[in-house]
Amino acid sequence: MFRSLNRLKPALEFLPNKVDFELRPLGRLNKEAGSKRVPHVTQSVGSIGNHSLKWISQPRNILLVKKSHSESSSNAMHHVINHIRSKFSDTNIIVEDGVSRELAAVHGIHGLYTASQANESTLLSKVDFAITLGGDGTALHTASLFPTGPVPPVLSFSTGTLGFLLPFHVNTYKSAIDDVFNSTVSVIKRMRLMCTLHDASGRLIDDLDVSHVLNEVALHRGRYPHLVQIEIYVDGMPLTEAVADGLIVSTPTGSSAYSLSAGGPLVHPCVQSIVLTPICPRSLSFRPVILPSDSTVQLRMSSKARSKPDVSLDGREVMQLENDNYIQIAMSPFPLPSINRAAQYDPESRTSTPRLPSEKQLAQSALDRLGRAQDDWVRDINDLLNFNSRFESKGHEIYHGGQDD
Repeated sequence: MFRSLNRLKPALEFLPNKVDFELRPLGRLNKEAGSKRVPHVTQSVGSIGNHSLKWISQPRNILLVKKSHSESSSNAMHHVINHIRSKFSDTNIIVEDGVSRELAAVHGIHGLYTASQANESTLLSKVDFAITLGGDGTALHTASLFPTGPVPPVLSFSTGTLGFLLPFHVNTYKSAIDDVFNSTVSVIKRMRLMCTLHDASGRLIDDLDVSHVLNEVALHRGRYPHLVQIEIYVDGMPLTEAVADGLIVSTPTGSSAYSLSAGGPLVHPCVQSIVLTPICPRSLSFRPVILPSDSTVQLRMSSKARSKPDVSLDGREVMQLENDNYIQIAMSPFPLPSINRAAQYDPESRTSTPRLPSEKQLAQSALDRLGRAQDDWVRDINDLLNFNSRFESKGHEIYHGGQDD
């Protein structure tokens, strides 16, 4: 009887509300900025850079999200749960419903709270921080669980190759989780975009099931052979009419994804901006455009268009853009707070700049290098993208003349 009672799914709404924490800007130019006590992370124009994270009281509710259909991620989650329960026994663990059944059947883990038992508003009020196990797609999925409100701080672990949203490898889960509980990590606010659909009169149409995206909004021709024709407006002023396979509106985080493949620029995640990148434009003079983060972009299908563009949000196709309707895109007030390693700054000097690394430090592997947490991006574009790498030709045998044997 006691064993069967333990296997009952606890109700998420009975969890204590999430705890407050303090955010303080980090960096040599932000030393005089004070800390701010908040229940969740928001973003406004100018709120950039790394922030220290300090809990007012110990976190009590953790959301765990893993890559679906991945044995390595399931095994990693098993170890993470055991570590949390052994070292932070008062912590409540929340998982997605299917994951709860999988962990019970495969690993014999019970007593987990399931996210499917509550709507988004309940998750918003309960989750202190989230842990992801998988790849960049798992981190994107976690952000999508909070489509209309603030995302809790997210600690992302890679169970395979490293990615731009994955500052930690799963082998370091114990020390990384302990650092989060001990408030010795930093947080970078990864900007999201807020998308709304409007009719010709400007009235809001509630057809977008996801209104906040982390990477990009893409309008593309999809299965149709014709180029799309999209009128682009910035703050209500006409910019141009795009005649192309499509158009990408991306965040700085998304600049290293689809936008980069289409020829867009790489943008540091601390640089608040909106990037417009055409996909195979007909005009050779249509170059990517970087707009300030307080801009509002409106996209409308041209009256001369021969087909309707498909609309994708973070890689998920959600709708076709109808005649006279338009999509409005602006910076979301709710970023993705990505947890990084603790930033290392000189506490004595307000204007000191980081020292150049020694030859020994340069020889260290990417996983062993430690520096300013926000500059993991500098490491990533070199290690993940082979940024500005040279083309090396294969060696050829030198011809000395004469006849073949």
